[in-house]
Amino acid sequence: MIRLLKRVPKKNIVFSLLFVFLAPAFCFAQNGKPASNEALVYHYYNNGKSLNASLKLMMQDEKVLLLQGQNAPRFIDYAQSESIEMLEMEDSWYKSMTSFNELPHYETEEVDVDILGYPCTYAVGSLRSNRVEMWYTQSASLSGSPVLSLVMPKKNALVLRILINGSYDIRAEEFIQFNVDSVFSVWNPNLANAEAVDPSRFARLQIESRYKRFPVFEKQQINFGTEEPKSVEFGLLDTVYHFSKGTIVLRKVQLPDLKSGGQTFLRLSNRSLGDAYDRVGSVFMIPDGQALSMLDAFRYGLTKIPVFTANNGEEYQGIVHNGLYDPPVELMRFFTSFGAGHFNESSDIDGYNWPDSILYTQEITHLLRPEGQQVWLGAFIGNYDRGGHEINLELDFYPSYDTAAAKDQWMLPLFNTVNIMEMSGQNYGTLFLEDSLEVAFDVPEGLTDVQICLISTGHGGWEGGDEFNPKVNTIFLDNELLFHFVPWRSDCATYRELNPSSGNFANGLSSSDLSRSNWCPGTSTPPVFIPVPNLKPGKHMIKVAIPMGEREGQSFSSWNISAVLIGNLSE
Repeated sequence: MIRLLKRVPKKNIVFSLLFVFLAPAFCFAQNGKPASNEALVYHYYNNGKSLNASLKLMMQDEKVLLLQGQNAPRFIDYAQSESIEMLEMEDSWYKSMTSFNELPHYETEEVDVDILGYPCTYAVGSLRSNRVEMWYTQSASLSGSPVLSLVMPKKNALVLRILINGSYDIRAEEFIQFNVDSVFSVWNPNLANAEAVDPSRFARLQIESRYKRFPVFEKQQINFGTEEPKSVEFGLLDTVYHFSKGTIVLRKVQLPDLKSGGQTFLRLSNRSLGDAYDRVGSVFMIPDGQALSMLDAFRYGLTKIPVFTANNGEEYQGIVHNGLYDPPVELMRFFTSFGAGHFNESSDIDGYNWPDSILYTQEITHLLRPEGQQVWLGAFIGNYDRGGHEINLELDFYPSYDTAAAKDQWMLPLFNTVNIMEMSGQNYGTLFLEDSLEVAFDVPEGLTDVQICLISTGHGGWEGGDEFNPKVNTIFLDNELLFHFVPWRSDCATYRELNPSSGNFANGLSSSDLSRSNWCPGTSTPPVFIPVPNLKPGKHMIKVAIPMGEREGQSFSSWNISAVLIGNLSE
């Protein structure tokens, strides 16, 4: 049995789902002369299935080098008694060194097993709650291990197989003739010239090098009272515009090509610059080049976009798809906290550590087409404060592990009752008191895997308001019941320490603790995905019904609901 004699430092281990131990490794060479024209090739498997990945281990003098595909090399420098990780990022090389003294040591037991013709010793242990089994030999001309931190105590030990949790398998399968000197001559200069950084910074750089950041807004103020000058030219790429008295920021961007697949996440941070309350926020997208869109309302006023006239006689501007107009696509519904940032120092409570800003992160892969396109990205926070809020927003594009191309995604915005132009007079979503929301739409041929992506939150901030009373949302498709649920969050007390200016009641509760209709102060509201199997091509009708509460004097309830129909188009 293996006994872990020394705690494994966190910085020595890279864990990420299936590839938790894939990162090439610390490996040790014996001080004897290695075969300079020979490399050992390892292959990777999961549950017996090949992962089509391999690693080469080779030696020169007192250095060991591991190469895996296009990944940066790893070195072991025996002269300095340290292992070295390397990373290339933005045309610069970085390296992080770990002393042998920080590596764990194991005890082993003998077994009667041969691998590649070499008698092996068996070792088993636990590394960060993962069961690790290893087979190594002390009879080969090479030495080492293909996995970070799994180092045998003797320099002349060559690990030939590693089995993790009984399923993830790394096997040495062949020795090959290889021009080792040539490979070392390529990588040694990079090793010598790389900037040495501490393990903490290296880990951060390593993570950031694996995906592409796409900044959209940086330190943009969303407040009440800032209006875009009329003289500013509209429609310029990568220019930030302000609308609806400063409560909307908008920017036209060119999204990258996503045909190779992968995942996209929206990352937003928000801090108060003076507003103390929990406010509705929305990040939205408007495709460029539409004949009629919410862009027309931003520029020329709400009279330029279609209205939905409800049974109560009121008009709701720009909230539904009608064949000529699409409402904005909501990428994220979020809610500001009670004053995080601006009110931290004035809300001093022992043991409470208020954050400087609130971070929201949500996947939006299903809302983006695979081909690069020009779109308008906007953010709205409903507030009447001159200071308001400050946001940062970016899209993070993570590449796919799969080599298959992304599917041809199709999307149709159905409705969006979030009145992002509230400060310009756009109506609240009060229509459900006497009406349901009905939208007609067309489905093209060849659409598969169809879903409705729905976000629903209830509002009405008093005891009888829908914000604090569960209400059933019912969705009908072609007059048949499709789905119903109660949008409700009972975990808001989890986020008390995000809300420095939240009121505290006589019974010990904080206002931010109270359960709400699918939202909490300082959080985002994830969408509900509703499968729509066997949706045939042609015309259809979707209807949403909510038993909204009655008005009480000047107080009224409203519902912010948005939905897009998504699917894949077959060839």
